[in-house]
Amino acid sequence: MSEPPSTTAEKLRLAFEHGDEQMLASVLDPAVRWGGEEETPETCHSRGEVLAWYRKLEEAGVRPGSP
Repeated sequence: MSEPPSTTAEKLRLAFEHGDEQMLASVLDPAVRWGGEEETPETCHSRGEVLAWYRKLEEAGVRPGSP
C-alpha cells in the first residue's frame, strides 16, 4: 500500500530542506522520469539520474526556495 500524497510531499519538503539525499532517494521510484513533457538531454530516467542532477545543483550553490 502506498502512502498518502501528503506524506510523500512532507518527505520531499524535509529532504530538500535538510539536503538529505537518502530521504529524497527513498521517495523516488527507481524508474522515475523527471523533466518536462518533451524529451531533452536534461530529462532524467532513473533515481540515480535525478540524484546526480540534484547533487550537481547543490554543488553549484542552488538551494530549494532560492531565487
